[in-house]
Amino acid sequence: MDLLEEAVKRDWKRLPSCITRLPRAAVLIKEFAGLWSGKFLWRRALLLALVAAGAAALGGAALAQPATAKDAWVRAPAPGQKVAVAYMELIGQSRSALVSIATPVAARAELHRTVMEGGVMRMRPVARIELEAGKTVKLEPGSLHVMLLGLRRALKPGEKVPIDLTVERTDGSRGTITVHADVRETAAAKARNH
Repeated sequence: MDLLEEAVKRDWKRLPSCITRLPRAAVLIKEFAGLWSGKFLWRRALLLALVAAGAAALGGAALAQPATAKDAWVRAPAPGQKVAVAYMELIGQSRSALVSIATPVAARAELHRTVMEGGVMRMRPVARIELEAGKTVKLEPGSLHVMLLGLRRALKPGEKVPIDLTVERTDGSRGTITVHADVRETAAAKARNH
């Protein structure tokens, strides 16, 4: 057994879990370690490049985002108002959950659901929004939405607001998706301003 093969076997547990969990990458790395010693070093160097590219591709697939977001927008708040509401569509790429939100334009952001209680519409905080592969969850007026609380500045129609969505996979790992939400003035606000 040569030094490289020994090193791979010894350090196998230190490799990132996104690589070691993938059977194909594990086999390729172990086979490569066994082939490195001997003649035809240039062929082995080429093999190293191919294995590295394959492992990177496999690792990238393992780290792919568990969800995507589209059509993100923020309702322009009235002048002086320190609260705004954001809406969007979330599309699950795998089973996961939206667990937190952050934006530089607000002190904090929370997930909420609008519910009818005793004939009165109320907003209730939501700890997480479950996502399924291939399914769309709409955050829209009168339903699930994002509250931007403690606005740090005025939001003007036409600007884009960055919002970071933290999505948790079923294995507990997390990924962050950044969306740029359009600030929109509603029809009622337009009528009020004219």
